[in-house]
Amino acid sequence: MSDSGSGDIEVVTTPGAAALESCASASDGSKTRPKSCDGASVPHVVDGVVEDGGDEAATGDVGAASSTHQDDGKGKGKGKGKGKGKAAGSNPLASIIGDTLENLTGIAAGEGGSEGGEGAQPAVPTKVLPSLRRFSEMVAEKGSERGLSIRYEAETKRLVVELPGPVAPTSHQPHPFVDLVPYYNAYAISEDDDGSRDVVISELLDLCEAKIMPLGTYDEMKSRLVPRLRLASYYELFDMQCELRGDDEVVIPTRDVATSPDLVAELALEDDTTVATVTNKHLLAWGVSFDQALDDAAAALAARTNGDGKWRAVPGTTKGSYLAQFRDGADSARMLCKAMIRKLKVKGRPVVLVPDREVLLVTGSEDPEGLLAVLNLVASILSRLPSPVLGVWTLNKKGHYLPYEPPKFDGKSSGGGASSASGGADGVAELPVPTKVYLLYKNLVTRGIGQQYHSQKKMLDKVNEKNEVKVMPATMTVMQHPKTGDVITYCIWQLGTEALLPVTDIVLLCNPENLARPIVGQAPFDLLMEVMSDGVELVPTHPPRYSCPKDVFPTPEQIVRLSGSFEAPEMKDAAIKLRDMLTTAQRARERQEFQDSVM
Repeated sequence: MSDSGSGDIEVVTTPGAAALESCASASDGSKTRPKSCDGASVPHVVDGVVEDGGDEAATGDVGAASSTHQDDGKGKGKGKGKGKGKAAGSNPLASIIGDTLENLTGIAAGEGGSEGGEGAQPAVPTKVLPSLRRFSEMVAEKGSERGLSIRYEAETKRLVVELPGPVAPTSHQPHPFVDLVPYYNAYAISEDDDGSRDVVISELLDLCEAKIMPLGTYDEMKSRLVPRLRLASYYELFDMQCELRGDDEVVIPTRDVATSPDLVAELALEDDTTVATVTNKHLLAWGVSFDQALDDAAAALAARTNGDGKWRAVPGTTKGSYLAQFRDGADSARMLCKAMIRKLKVKGRPVVLVPDREVLLVTGSEDPEGLLAVLNLVASILSRLPSPVLGVWTLNKKGHYLPYEPPKFDGKSSGGGASSASGGADGVAELPVPTKVYLLYKNLVTRGIGQQYHSQKKMLDKVNEKNEVKVMPATMTVMQHPKTGDVITYCIWQLGTEALLPVTDIVLLCNPENLARPIVGQAPFDLLMEVMSDGVELVPTHPPRYSCPKDVFPTPEQIVRLSGSFEAPEMKDAAIKLRDMLTTAQRARERQEFQDSVM
């Protein structure tokens, strides 16, 4: 779900696997080794936004996603469009477009032309270029010769394929659709005399046909079922996007796989050109439960693994840390194949990371060097992953995946840390410094949850605006402690507002009427929610938030008591610094406003 120009076609080959391949190959000197990252150098979230870009891809531009969970030819290639449907499965247009697309100017979606969809003239010589609407009519006429019923939606610039009867839908929408703009661009830059334009239309119709493949019986189709892992937050964003677009509700069955962050499994139905997300309609037509279908798909995935020769050592390690190399676009789904995970020789319990659909990394809970190498590998490829899943889990003896957090300190000193950062003039005692592996772990995981909260807030704001609801989803902000390097999260609860607070380490309490010092207090999040439990309510969103009515706020006595309740010295130190920093910023704003008013 990358965010690219809606008129462009970008050929992407298995981004997660390709990125890891470049890293793994570096261990033998064949390719440049990516720069290693430690806790300090990994980009982190500031004000809920990733500093080094990639945020839209990471958060899942649900506009693009709503074109249907079409994963475009088993991950072999994608034709991307911003907020619209995607192009063909394995992108056969690449052979036509080639490098010419880079020289194309002025044909992007929506540039020039009339409301009817007139496209700008291409930069390359051509005879006659029809309008976008006329191009859609040409495609529909050719499609009717194949028995296809196709109509054009001018507002979204896409073709809608009418369903002829019981089919396997490859769309969350009532009717499958195809983004027309990339094909129109390919048509525009193709020669008119050598049949290239006819090939473009033919490829487009092939995709339309693939979208209405007949739905067979369960026995006929189960060999094409493949499990996939997604963050639970994805479905929440998708539902809100459907509400904004006015699309029909679609029920996608899932099974919980792990928590913190919440990871779930869904099912996909593959063929040679497309991938369709399995919905309740499929299961009803087949007469099977989701659990049975998922178990069958996971068993088939384990059987086709063939065991030996499919794992390689993570760069920087000799043994005990593994990178899956099955090269079928379903590596992360093998997290469900628990017997296979248990067979790997690791130190302690298996620890699993699935930063991308095509990436599965396994190390041991008693192997800090292995975990550091795995985390460094994930950090080094993070910018190249389209929708990263930043979580770490361990597989326990009962077969459950639980959140895993490496030890924060190495235990060599009474304070718990290998070294300490000196206290400041405020009298705070020396602060223990976390281990390198913990800092890197915390940075990556916090980045992941920050991206989820950022995407959630953006979508909640849009839904609330549409429904004229005055609720303020607070922002999760991340700071890096200047002394220890640890990352700490906070949000602001403002008096007199109906707020949705993200779960953070610290809550800053704000009274905007107190102009001299608007931040009137600070408190540990968990303790504050416990004290205010009669007035606030946990909202089971992904990730979770607490609903705080506008008439609920801590009393002055509670604020004084809570402000001194930090048990961890680094949290107390961070809370004091945050309060002073925001107060200073408020006073600076007031001075600037005063100066502006008198000038």
